[in-house]
Amino acid sequence: MVDDLLAFDLDLVAICLTSGLPIPVALALTADATDDRSGLGRIARSMTIGGQDLSDDDRLAPVLEVFEFSEHTGVGPAPLIESVAKELRDSSRRRRQEAAAALGVKLVVPLGVCILPAFLLLSVVPVVISLLSDLTTVFF
Repeated sequence: MVDDLLAFDLDLVAICLTSGLPIPVALALTADATDDRSGLGRIARSMTIGGQDLSDDDRLAPVLEVFEFSEHTGVGPAPLIESVAKELRDSSRRRRQEAAAALGVKLVVPLGVCILPAFLLLSVVPVVISLLSDLTTVFF
């Protein structure tokens, strides 16, 4: 869920960058619009004022790398930010699919613990008892 919010916020940043806003302004506007739920305001302040170390937040590391790459190479950051947002969404989707698959395995446990023994007691055991009682009349 957190990655989805960050991906949405990065889409907003990409829209701002596509419209021609500078990176710190785009980050600040997005942070203001979303109550800085993703920490993009810290990046904006760091880029404007400088001196703030943002390496402690692993979620924002790809964003920082994109801006550094863009700054060093002159490549526009908007498509790169969009690709980071897409990667975040894809990884979030993969985690949800893995959780759903694990849930399927966990849902089989009640079947094995409750339903299967009940099936055995109500269907197989009476048949076995009936067969044993018929066999005892034949042999004894």
